[in-house]
Amino acid sequence: MSELRTVIKLTQHLSKFKALTVDASFFGNRGGTNTQQIGYALNVAATYLQALPNADMSVADVATAMQLHLAIGTSYFLEIAKLRAVRRLWATLLHAFDLPPSLATTLRIHTSTSSWLQTTLDPHTNLLRFTTEAMAAVLGGATSLTVTPFDSLYREPSEFSERLARNLSIILREESQLGRVLDPAAGSYYLETLTDTLAREAWALFQATEAKGGLPKAWGTVLEELRIVSRQQFHRIATGEQVIVGSNRFTQAEEEFEFDPKKLLRSRSFDTTRAAYPTEVLRLVTAMHFRRQLQQNQRAAVVLLGQDANRAILESFLKTLPQEEQTSLPLPELAADTLSVLFSTPETVTLMYATVDQYHALAREVSAPDTADLSIHLPTLLSSDVATMQAAVERHGFQELSVNTYKTDDILARLQGKT
Repeated sequence: MSELRTVIKLTQHLSKFKALTVDASFFGNRGGTNTQQIGYALNVAATYLQALPNADMSVADVATAMQLHLAIGTSYFLEIAKLRAVRRLWATLLHAFDLPPSLATTLRIHTSTSSWLQTTLDPHTNLLRFTTEAMAAVLGGATSLTVTPFDSLYREPSEFSERLARNLSIILREESQLGRVLDPAAGSYYLETLTDTLAREAWALFQATEAKGGLPKAWGTVLEELRIVSRQQFHRIATGEQVIVGSNRFTQAEEEFEFDPKKLLRSRSFDTTRAAYPTEVLRLVTAMHFRRQLQQNQRAAVVLLGQDANRAILESFLKTLPQEEQTSLPLPELAADTLSVLFSTPETVTLMYATVDQYHALAREVSAPDTADLSIHLPTLLSSDVATMQAAVERHGFQELSVNTYKTDDILARLQGKT
């Protein structure tokens, strides 16, 4: 706690800087209900308000230094009501610590789109989810908003996806002008009722947790309650009672993944706490099974062209280039015992080169011939299924033949007079 006090003291002169964030998104991103996200956030805040003040720091100093971080889900009206209920209960909490009502008006609520219902399958549906979540955050009175790129679950977000995420909130502000109204939900009977209900339930949960000793003493109970709620949602999703578009309903029958399912499932960074995860695992493993079946029916071949064949190919290729390029492009340096090969799959043909030892190793692996025969002659054609051959070629260090920026496709196209 002493480190937190130091940070708060050092940043008190920065009026717009909040030194202490109560991260309630932890509860929301693990399947917690809106009631739990609010109630447990208040428990965390109460712990800091009780533990941090000392002779040099007042309760008001701690409250002023705090902000809340909430995850916003797809339940549009409930999310709006959640943010409104949080502000109401924040004032109630500060009142319990004998702090003035004016201090509650300075609460900053940072929101972020939730990962709980984010999906790797049919990932562009995340754009629609995040739009709904962002609108709910703004209409509910969030101070700031972070929109997650739609592809962040399965790869480093691209420049395109980051731009879409950034522009989503900009459109809501600049074109829809949602930020011009202080509380657009005020006066709606439905939303006022939802707000009242959430506030009462969350305050009751807060009090129940405090009665058990508050946090961190009741942390085990909190985690168990989150586990129960998330398991209930997993069951509803598995039975189709709760719909996740693109994952358990309205799926793409022939979806082409933008990632390697096997690598993704093995990745330590893959978020396994999400609602869609069990459904995704089932579909991804099924896709991997059928993909393996398909690959087993497709054959790949490595054809031995001979020693120095690549040199002849490169020299023929250079003759197809303009005169200035012929003299400026250096040919790759190849060892004297380099073998030229053609790696062929049903989709691609690649010129490659390897040493005799590398070719020997490949031949032993994919065709398992008698070792003695390999010492006499090298097989001209090696054949196997695509997956096995691709892995073996990479493992044994075969290199693609290229000249500067010209790859196999360029070389073959020019040799065939197609450019």
